[in-house]
Amino acid sequence: MLGPAAHTLFAMLAYAGGPLMGVTDRPAETFPPAVNIAIADEARSVAKGQLTEYTLRVENNSGSELPVTIRLTLPAGVFSTVDATDATVVANAAAWRTTLAAGETRTLTISGTVDAHASRSDIPATACVHTSAGVPACATDLNQVQDNEGVRRYAWLVAIMLGFAAVLLSLWLQRIVRPEFLTPEVARREYGPRQPGGAPSA
Repeated sequence: MLGPAAHTLFAMLAYAGGPLMGVTDRPAETFPPAVNIAIADEARSVAKGQLTEYTLRVENNSGSELPVTIRLTLPAGVFSTVDATDATVVANAAAWRTTLAAGETRTLTISGTVDAHASRSDIPATACVHTSAGVPACATDLNQVQDNEGVRRYAWLVAIMLGFAAVLLSLWLQRIVRPEFLTPEVARREYGPRQPGGAPSA
C-alpha cells in the first residue's frame, strides 16, 4: 500500500507529463450552419391599413437534402389579414413544411394588412427554419408603425390656422383699401370741374 508521499509523487508526474508528452489544448472546430434564413420587406415603417409583404430566403448549406419546417410569427393583434402561398396560416403565424436540396435557396413570401386600430408602435416579424438538428436558425425584421391619427390631427390644425390667418388678412385689407362710391363730391375731387361740352377746365 502506497503512502501519502507516493501519491503526491504520482500526482506531480501526471501533471508534468501532459506538457512533456505534447498534449495541448486545441480550439474547437467550427462548422457553418446547415441552413440560413433571412427576412426583409424593403421598408422601415408602415402605416395603419397598409399592405406589407415579407420575403423569406432559406438556404441549405449542407451537402445533402434536408426536410425543414419554416415558421414566421407576427405580433398578435397587429395584422387584420395574413396571406401566404403554400403555407398553413393560423392567426398571426404561418408555417411551411418542405424539403431543400443540397445547396438550394428557396424564396417564400407572406403579406399582411396592418390593422387600422393597431396599438403597437413597432412590428417585429421573426422567421425560423427548423431541421432535425434541433436548434433553429432565426432572423427578425423590425418595422415602425406610422401614427395616421396624429398626421390627420396635425393636418386639421394646420388647416384651421391657415383659415384664421386668411380671415385676419381679409380684415386688414378692408381697413387699408377702402372703396369709395362715385358721388358728385368724389367726382369733383378726382376729375375736377368740367366745361360745357365735357372738356375739363384749364
